[in-house]
Amino acid sequence: MRPLSRLLCLITTVVVIAAAEQVEVFLPGGESVVGEVMAETEDTISVRRAMNGVVGTMTYQKRQIIKVVSVGDQYQEWLGKTPQTAEAQLDLARWCLGKELRAPARAHAEKALALDPRFTEARRLMAQLGFIQIDGKWTSRDDFLATRGLVEANGRIMTTEQAAGIDGVSKERAAAQLVARQGEGRLAQIDKELAFAKARVDLFAKERPIVQAKAQELETAQKALDAAKKRAVTADERAAAAARGGNQVQGNGKRGGGGNAAVAAQELAHKDYETAQASLRKAEIAAGSAKTRLAEMDRDIPGLHAKVAELGKVRPQALTDSDAAKAKLAEVEVRLQAAMAVIQMPTGLPPELVATAK
Repeated sequence: MRPLSRLLCLITTVVVIAAAEQVEVFLPGGESVVGEVMAETEDTISVRRAMNGVVGTMTYQKRQIIKVVSVGDQYQEWLGKTPQTAEAQLDLARWCLGKELRAPARAHAEKALALDPRFTEARRLMAQLGFIQIDGKWTSRDDFLATRGLVEANGRIMTTEQAAGIDGVSKERAAAQLVARQGEGRLAQIDKELAFAKARVDLFAKERPIVQAKAQELETAQKALDAAKKRAVTADERAAAAARGGNQVQGNGKRGGGGNAAVAAQELAHKDYETAQASLRKAEIAAGSAKTRLAEMDRDIPGLHAKVAELGKVRPQALTDSDAAKAKLAEVEVRLQAAMAVIQMPTGLPPELVATAK
């Protein structure tokens, strides 16, 4: 097995991986990623991989990686135990393609066809790899077309001149799509900000009477306290008078009984006064919060009204720009479709090539 450095079990050992080495990164949950190691730090590994025809680089934290295995080492193991049969060679070719080893995949698919020239599955894999058979030899579709001044674009075979024209319109479409997306995004942002500002204004309008009522409750609580205080003072005076009268003996030899009622009324009046004091303290706290909230609303409302007015002025132009961008995109789309419609399949091409093109 060829010597390749690798990252083994991260819990126990970390070994530096050679840059640009084809590896398979095993992640939690049974997921794995195949690609080239482009960079490595003490904590991360960056892998260049192809996904849905798009090549990009992903960076993974080493602490989240179960293990990293050299694809080259895996290939050597497969190669050593694969028999020289068409089916086994095709299996190895498919494995290679799944690991992004396209050159070995082609070699083993061709080996399968050499062992069985009528092996349909092997022919399909060669076509998947982008090869066609011309006069008994497998050649790249792109190379074959290039020798005849042809290219394949968007699944259509055309001349290089036609492709250049299509490419120009395609780039124009890409630019129009970008402008249209930006226009839609700008309009959506304006609508979002406008809706938020209006919602805040409406909220303040509904909240203000409630907050004002909270602020006015302090005055009501103060009046209630003043009334309770007067009742307590009156009750104190009556209790004192009753106490003085109770010390005098009536003609029948008994003391007056009005003192007990006066004392009870006095106690009740003082309880009411204490209750009124507690209510006033609560009202003072609520009123303080209400005044603070009213100050916040008075501070924010002018800015919100100004924001609504400003956005209301710029929105019509943003809508016009967005509609114009969409119209431009639609016009470019029509031109691209028209340009594609007039392209005819070149004659004299191998049936295998024609069958897979639009």
